[in-house]
Amino acid sequence: MGLHRNVFNFYLLSPQWGFGLDPGAFLTSPSRAQTHDGYEISPVQNIDTSAGSMDSKKGGGVAKGWKLDKQVKKHGKYKIVFRPEMKYSTEHESEFADGLGIVIKTNAKIQGVSGWRQVPLENKEVCYARLFQWFDIEGWSTDDRVHMTVDYRLQTAYTRWRNTLHNVYKKLVDEGITPREVCPREDLSMTKWQATCDFIEDEKFQKKSRINSLNRSKMQYDHTSGKSAMITRYNKMVKKSKIVLWRDTHVTKKNGGRFVNSTAQSLHLSDFNFIY
Repeated sequence: MGLHRNVFNFYLLSPQWGFGLDPGAFLTSPSRAQTHDGYEISPVQNIDTSAGSMDSKKGGGVAKGWKLDKQVKKHGKYKIVFRPEMKYSTEHESEFADGLGIVIKTNAKIQGVSGWRQVPLENKEVCYARLFQWFDIEGWSTDDRVHMTVDYRLQTAYTRWRNTLHNVYKKLVDEGITPREVCPREDLSMTKWQATCDFIEDEKFQKKSRINSLNRSKMQYDHTSGKSAMITRYNKMVKKSKIVLWRDTHVTKKNGGRFVNSTAQSLHLSDFNFIY
């Protein structure tokens, strides 16, 4: 019980969920010659929108930010505000997360890089500029912390995209299909898919993948919060309750609102009672 006594505070305080920014984890902030308020938006022809994320699971087509474009045209840019030590916006977090995913899928370099930190600065600036077409990020031109936060969010989105492609690769192998012979997604060019295969088949990645799989096997429970950070959900609650938040983010609708497993349920019934 003692091991999990502060488990919810871990969710709120850890870098993954909202607080605790490690400045040493990021590259030096981009040049301030082009800042947000007067940022030189890249011309449309320099932004690759030939592929994007799927608009919906029902075949809505490849998303290239058209939904965000439409909303911005109608209502103006989304205001993004990061409170001190937070990595999630107090406003429009869902839209910002969508925008990050689209930018990574359509604009970020995959070929010849192992992760977001290795992406060339000129390519990162294209990604920043694409974000600025949709979002007004408060403090971008004045606060290094905001730079690091946005960079962290792009890094996370990049990693998730790579993980998604890895899962696609493994599924093809399981189905007896040679991954290199097909481009399995509408939202990915063959050139990028071949580069992804190169990355996945590299021995360094294979070793890291085995370690990560072992670590995941040790997880006692998962959450059902999706792409919404728990700290964001908590801030939006009219009557804030960590117990209610834990329940809402560790149950699934598919099985009638039951907890993901008995461990998550026992924590809700026992360890969290000390909070109140």
